[in-house]
Amino acid sequence: MDNNYLYIKFLSMKPKPASNTEPNQPEKLYQPPKAVAPEDKEFMLAIAGRLLKLQQQEGILTAELCRRVGISRYTYLLITTGQVYWNSEKVLKLIKYFGLDATSFFKSL
Repeated sequence: MDNNYLYIKFLSMKPKPASNTEPNQPEKLYQPPKAVAPEDKEFMLAIAGRLLKLQQQEGILTAELCRRVGISRYTYLLITTGQVYWNSEKVLKLIKYFGLDATSFFKSL
């Protein structure tokens, strides 16, 4: 078999579809975060204020903090402005970054 034949054969091959894709599977649609109810706003802002104070004490920029923790800057903005109900995993990552455990963090509010 000559190399030209193999090269032409290779170029004519069609890629196989990924094995994990379903042909008629609906795409996940973006759903914006749920806004904070007025009765929960004070609590959410207390958490936000504590996180911002810890960030200021650490002297770390928001972009660097988010990179180290593995969250987006937009998510951090939403958390620290008390605009949405946050994902507990993300807040716990932030708390751990500052060397605190969740119990002592929430008791300090």
